[in-house]
Amino acid sequence: MIHYLETGNRFTLDFGDIDEPFYMSLESMFARIIAELKKRPEKTRTAYHLRLKEVVVAATGMGWGYYDAISMLLEEYEGEQDG
Repeated sequence: MIHYLETGNRFTLDFGDIDEPFYMSLESMFARIIAELKKRPEKTRTAYHLRLKEVVVAATGMGWGYYDAISMLLEEYEGEQDG
């Protein structure tokens, strides 16, 4: 699932800005990953957290609000994990 996001980010970097449905699909997958991680043990959550952060950093400046949406999802997830 995370590979899907990483590939989507690379595709955008290689070929330029894509359309809104493309980014909505990536956002949806990001949200699904977060939901799935919440069900997993801490060791698993920790292992995937860094990759999710890397996905967000790589998305900086990408279009259609994609970066804003996934960074907000990650911030909310991190807040829940800290609390």
